[in-house]
Amino acid sequence: MRKIEFFRHNLTAADFDAARNVLRSIFLTTGPVTARFEKKFAAYLGIREAVCLASCTGALHLALLRHGLGPGDEVITTPLTFVATVSPPSWRRARGLSLPMWIPEAGSFVRKRSSP
Repeated sequence: MRKIEFFRHNLTAADFDAARNVLRSIFLTTGPVTARFEKKFAAYLGIREAVCLASCTGALHLALLRHGLGPGDEVITTPLTFVATVSPPSWRRARGLSLPMWIPEAGSFVRKRSSP
């Protein structure tokens, strides 16, 4: 069987050294390296602040907080996902819904509200 290359990394010795330094420190996901990255990334984007998070679940939760989702709100997501996708809405007392439906005539997924 022939393998199809998904992506060829371009990592240098300096990249490996930087990773080793973080792995040897007491901070794997937060700490001074992360703080420096956040500042550099924010400057690159031309924004005031950037935040690194340790998981996509944390990022989803932060996004919901940022947009003010709360009780009574609904978040529509795909059913082909991990439970962590619908956990953050529940922490905000919003409802996570998995509602895509295949409409053959349209040849695509559409979202239908289940209630008025």
